Amino acid sequence: MCEQCPSEEELFGSIDRLIDRRRWQLIGVGYDDPSVPVPWTYSIGLAEGFDHPELFVVGACCYECSGHLLHAMGELVAAGARFDRPSAEELVLEDRGVEVPVHLRPVEGPPLVTRWFGAWHGYYRSKPYDPPPLSVTQIVLPDRNGRYPWEPGCAPDLALRQQVPDQPPRTNRAARRAVRHRR
Repeated sequence: MCEQCPSEEELFGSIDRLIDRRRWQLIGVGYDDPSVPVPWTYSIGLAEGFDHPELFVVGACCYECSGHLLHAMGELVAAGARFDRPSAEELVLEDRGVEVPVHLRPVEGPPLVTRWFGAWHGYYRSKPYDPPPLSVTQIVLPDRNGRYPWEPGCAPDLALRQQVPDQPPRTNRAARRAVRHRR
């Protein structure tokens, strides 16, 4: 770990404080790291605080955009909405004055127990109580033409970035070291 990285105790303490204040916390992975080909963001706290699946965005353009979408969905959950089933119709979210259409789909199987949600698992392993069951709902974004990954003509790069294989993409350690040495 680098000198700037918090210890697990510090990280989990900050997650506790943010969950106490906001009722959930977002974890962003791979943004601003060129060695991570597909960044992702997910919530911690919705399962415990609202008996609701955690929310997840993979392949968004940046942490800020994925964070705003997740917070918008989190506010709907806090107001009583449920997003634990795939969406048949588009859901339109309000994000900083812009309407953003999305679809929802559950994340199932091996991704729930692999590095995709590593901070979630670590956070709840640090608690003296049993964790809530982990279930996750993915927010799926359309391409610039409004097509989703399962629709013909969807931008192939966007469709590929939003797939959730068993393991998330590994970081390229050599690229990460090269970036660090250029600073």
